[in-house]
Amino acid sequence: MRAFQLICMVGLLFVVALVSACSKETTTGSHQENPPNTASAQTSTGSDGKEADVADPFGKFAEPVTITIGKEIIPDDKSLPSNDSVENNQYTRLIEEKINVKVKTAWIAAVGDAYSQKVGMSMSSNDLPDAMVVTEAEFRKLAKLGLLEDMTDIYAAYASPRMKAVHDSTDGEALKIATYGGKLLAIPNVFTQVESSYVMWIRQDWLDKLHLEVPKTVDDLEQVAKAFIDKDPGGNGPGNTIGFTGAMVEGNVADFQSIFAAFHAYPNLWYVDESGKVQYGSITPEAKEALAKLREMYAAGVLDKEFALRKDFNEPAVSGKSGIFFQKWWAPMWPLNDSVANNPKADWRAYAVPLDQAGNFNTRQLPASTQFVVVKKGAKNPEAIMKLLNVELEYAIDPSLDTAVNAAYWPLRIVFAEADLPEQEYRTFKKMVDGEIQEADFEAKFLPMWENYKIYKENPTADVGVWSSITAYMSGIAALDINKQTVPTAFSGTTKTMELKWPSLLKRELEIYNRIIMGLEPLESFDAFVEEWKRTGGDEIMKEVEAEINA
Repeated sequence: MRAFQLICMVGLLFVVALVSACSKETTTGSHQENPPNTASAQTSTGSDGKEADVADPFGKFAEPVTITIGKEIIPDDKSLPSNDSVENNQYTRLIEEKINVKVKTAWIAAVGDAYSQKVGMSMSSNDLPDAMVVTEAEFRKLAKLGLLEDMTDIYAAYASPRMKAVHDSTDGEALKIATYGGKLLAIPNVFTQVESSYVMWIRQDWLDKLHLEVPKTVDDLEQVAKAFIDKDPGGNGPGNTIGFTGAMVEGNVADFQSIFAAFHAYPNLWYVDESGKVQYGSITPEAKEALAKLREMYAAGVLDKEFALRKDFNEPAVSGKSGIFFQKWWAPMWPLNDSVANNPKADWRAYAVPLDQAGNFNTRQLPASTQFVVVKKGAKNPEAIMKLLNVELEYAIDPSLDTAVNAAYWPLRIVFAEADLPEQEYRTFKKMVDGEIQEADFEAKFLPMWENYKIYKENPTADVGVWSSITAYMSGIAALDINKQTVPTAFSGTTKTMELKWPSLLKRELEIYNRIIMGLEPLESFDAFVEEWKRTGGDEIMKEVEAEINA
């Protein structure tokens, strides 16, 4: 799960790098008139040194407050200055300056399994730090054990306006996931929902050369891919062009996600259908229908014959052997930047296709939150942790900070971004490009990208980095700034039976999917697989997931 979170953060990091790197929005916290009814509320002082409202999200404590944390680090990161440490660096010093909160580490562990083990040990021994970042599965375990502080009143009183706006952008989903037994037991992260969707990147220059229209349906996709193979617009030579390729891994159909969605199939996704019933998307009749189409395209040579064996599934697009590539909006950043570096005439465009029979683009919706800051039950100053998170959000991009120092050294580092941030930024930038906003009125944070655009306008591929940033926004985000039919994730945690049986179920699922597509198993074997899945733990897991969703 932690690896998944890192992957999902990639696109958001691009947003920050492209649009916001050189400035900070000057949002300020407002005082709350009614302090929370909680024993932990303390008198604090404002920036002018006077006593401030106890509910001030940025109020500075009159006396130093120390909190302990469990801290995840990247072992090989060398960005900290020689005299700095996890407990004493530009981020912890800024926090101390702003709100008079000192951070001490109860323990430190390397990112990944080592950190997860430390969380597990803290949980089993009931020896938690004041705060730490956990996954949804870990959050739910802690909540069941009654080890977490109720943050309902603390959040209401101390969360900054900007923090609340970020959570509000999910239409209540983020706080819902962090609520257990009617209480807000964690502060959830929020990342951009544009990360949910794969789009089709296609060589527009190949389409133009063959006088073809952009494919809209799965059948159109098959026909265009076949034309690319047969007519060889890339000049690869007979038999050397690949229609399209992709990869599936255990628990993720990845590049084939959009094709499945055109059949209303959502493999690997737990969701609630229109009737209110919990579904696991890998075992539905719609998934079988999508597999049948992929099997047909594989047999016809349109789907890469090596897709299941290929170590680098980006290579065909990068090398010019394939003109169709399914990836997220940031594909121009990687790997399509290498394609353009190899061939500046490669004109990649993004489209939200294939569509279903009704002409809709369907997509799953990732969980609004996947990381949670939890506070130990009985922690002396839970409001200090809320204020700390306010500072981390408010000063995430600040001129006083050295951008060479990894942001992972913020004490409780999770991403807070409006769910539709990339779309917001795209719409504003498009108005700039279209002349609807005059240059004198440009926001400072858009100026670096505007300079890139002027270079791009002169010669789009003269600077591959410029091409990447502009194309990611003006094609990738643009393709997804539409009315989409979304299927929200209902559950992304882990249940008791999952811990024992999920790895083997996922392994079998990937195996049967690949074998059906490649014609090594008859299509009817899908039905046997579903029965096997139910019998070998799936039914039990389904019941547990239903219980978790209703908790």
